Amino acid sequence: MPTVTLIKPARLNSKGRLWERNVPVHVNAGTAQSLRGDPRFKVEGIPGVTEPDGNRNRPTNRVSLFNQITNAIGKLAPDDEYAWLSDGFPNPYAISHLVGYEVSMADIRQATNTPDETAAETAAEAEGEAKTQARKPRPPLKTSRKAKAGQDPAPVDTAEGITTEDEPAPEEPAVTV
Repeated sequence: MPTVTLIKPARLNSKGRLWERNVPVHVNAGTAQSLRGDPRFKVEGIPGVTEPDGNRNRPTNRVSLFNQITNAIGKLAPDDEYAWLSDGFPNPYAISHLVGYEVSMADIRQATNTPDETAAETAAEAEGEAKTQARKPRPPLKTSRKAKAGQDPAPVDTAEGITTEDEPAPEEPAVTV
């Protein structure tokens, strides 16, 4: 009798059942056959269907591995919400199901020539440092119209009791005792 196990998410209500993650369920051949292409499930024991044996079929040559991953990505339906992740990358479970061996997200990123997040962050930091070192000098601050015309601008009072050169010092009131 075929066995179906939910891989992801934790729970799923589908085919009239509530599936729990990592709990094998014995089902009839028709249900197993209908769930066989769903990357959320692991289906075993379908009569007449040979299952891949772990990573035994995984190529040791990286070029052929990446070619197989790229071909599998091309076979995914663009509108299948379970075959694609929210960031636009293919679901590793879906790719693993198509190629017949386990594929990691790092393998998918390398096959699509997409750098890992850490490599992208390091490159962005290096680029930012290069931009900082190669900055153009800032233009001078804006000056007043009087300064442009050649006149000395009037000094500005910065606090009470401090006067500029043009103004006489205020006289203090006489204190009578």
